[in-house]
This record gives sequence, C-alpha cells and structure tokens, in this order.
Amino acid sequence: MWFCAPSLCAPPPFLSSLAHIWFLSLDLCVFGVKWSSLGLPAHTQTEVAYGLLDLFTQWDWSTYLADYGRPTCKYLRVNPHTALTLLEKMKETSKKNVVLAQFKKADRDRQKLIDTVIKQLRNLIAQHHA
Repeated sequence: MWFCAPSLCAPPPFLSSLAHIWFLSLDLCVFGVKWSSLGLPAHTQTEVAYGLLDLFTQWDWSTYLADYGRPTCKYLRVNPHTALTLLEKMKETSKKNVVLAQFKKADRDRQKLIDTVIKQLRNLIAQHHA
C-alpha cells in the first residue's frame, strides 16, 4: 500500500475526491473483517490506512494538528506529508470544476477550508522538520 512508503508518497489518481476516499474506506472495512476473521494480527499498513481515511472522512483536522507529535495522538500513524499530498490532489481535482464552483457558496467555502488546512500542514511540517 502507498500509505507507508515515504518514497511513494503520491497517492494514486483514483483518490482525488472525498467520494473516492469513502469507497476506499468501505473496501478497507471489508478487508479488515476478512483479516480479523482469519485470526491474523492487525497489519501496520492497514492501521495507517484506517487512520488516514478516518482523518479525511471525519475531517478532523483540528485534532490532528493539535495532537501531532504526541504519543497518544489519535492519528499517530498518519504522516503529514501523505495527508498534504492527498489534500493537494483533492484541490487539484476541484480546480477542474472551478467554473461551476464559483456559483456555489458551499464549494467556495470547502475550497477555502482545504486551502487553510494545506497551509497549516505545511507549517506543521516546517516546524517539525526544521
């Protein structure tokens, strides 16, 4: 899976919208049920994937940004570079629909929120890697 490997930080093109992330989340739930039914221990990549998907589906950026770096962080295994790359991909995809989005306030607000989270993630990365 691409969630763990830092050298493969770019998400695949099918993860370009929140709807795609929801479907992947459902696939992982089915995978997790199958995995646990076999009596196998949780796999680290699966834990990372669940953490990343929870962060995006719950849109819990305030918790992620506030708790990052703490050993008890809810999203301990979510790499900020991976989250940033995925957000930038979502932003890139929404730019393709910019003409229609200009007329919808909800789309404009969502884009502003994504921009704000991207800035905060970049600041977080700069602070922890400086």
